[in-house]
Amino acid sequence: MVSNERLVRSSIGWISLLSLLFCLSSCSRNPEEASSDAQKPSSRNFDPALTFNDVTLEQIDRDGKKRWSLLAQRVTYSKDRKIATASSLSGKLYNDGEYAYDAKAREGVLSQNGDRIVLTGEIEVVDRKDGTVFSADEVEWLPDDDRMIFKGNLKAIHEDGSLTAQAGELLEADRILNLSKEVLIETKDPRMTLRADRGTWQMDEEMVLADGNLVVERYEGEGEAATVADRGTATKGSLDLGVKLIILDGSAQLIFSDPPVSLSSERLQWDLPGQVLSSEVPLTIINRENQVSLLGQRGKFNVADEVLELTGGIEALANANQSRMTADNLTWFVATQTFNAVGNVVYRQSEPQFVLYGPQAEGKLEAQTFVVTGGDVVTEITPDGSLGF
Repeated sequence: MVSNERLVRSSIGWISLLSLLFCLSSCSRNPEEASSDAQKPSSRNFDPALTFNDVTLEQIDRDGKKRWSLLAQRVTYSKDRKIATASSLSGKLYNDGEYAYDAKAREGVLSQNGDRIVLTGEIEVVDRKDGTVFSADEVEWLPDDDRMIFKGNLKAIHEDGSLTAQAGELLEADRILNLSKEVLIETKDPRMTLRADRGTWQMDEEMVLADGNLVVERYEGEGEAATVADRGTATKGSLDLGVKLIILDGSAQLIFSDPPVSLSSERLQWDLPGQVLSSEVPLTIINRENQVSLLGQRGKFNVADEVLELTGGIEALANANQSRMTADNLTWFVATQTFNAVGNVVYRQSEPQFVLYGPQAEGKLEAQTFVVTGGDVVTEITPDGSLGF
């Protein structure tokens, strides 16, 4: 009778021999055929005589570079030695001979030519470069293609936060993770979430590109008591995880709870740590509390200081009393609802009806307090009739 210790040593020797026999018999096989075979391990005739316990599996490519080194509690080979199933896997995965990932899973299917591993159950893959921890219902690794495919409940935990999606594909050479279906990005400081239909994580650049029904929410408070403070929507956008900079593109809108201000534009840039919002294209700002609307060609809003600066083609409208002002440049103090306007200032109001022209002005639009200063000031009074607005 053979002892257990002898059986383990014999098993390891058998695995090396089987790997050599496999390579001699199948190195010329079409990779697609091999992949097709590997996809259905349950349909193959596995040989109980080729079952080994507590073994180390190592795979070397044609250039002599290591592909993987894995420990397995049990390994069973198919009769044609072209596929192996393993349980309780853990070990190292190599990219072009370099130690790239730590990996473990409850079960795995390994192609003996080394072109494919499929992991299932309690998966954890750790990126050695930045420490990102990946998990999913299934992970397929294709070292020849420099790809890792995640299927079902993908989650990646990074030092800056985490992301989830229903599926993903990691292009290893470029370190780009493409995400699809129910994409969710969460950051820690500041605490915020980004949701979209699709996304791309450029890992080395710490940049996330998102597309389709984009929603961004910033939170205040801790734990379960945290509430949404600000909310943004757009067709697509990006998030720089390093500097926490969000860019919203296409029908972009940001709604702040305090101050009660909404901004909309085709492109908005949101500096989260500095709490500064800016746009280089036309934008509209609405103070929801007193229904004052502002339009400009470009602008910047300092949320913390509650100061808005607009440049080019300014138009301000107070809906309550239908007073309106146009100017070249405008500074709006949200807390006091006062403003400073400079350049070609024109102010119109309906009660009483008159128009003011001047180089600069200050006042409070919804209260109809307005002072024009500097240079020539012209006042047009219309006691009867409409001003046309």
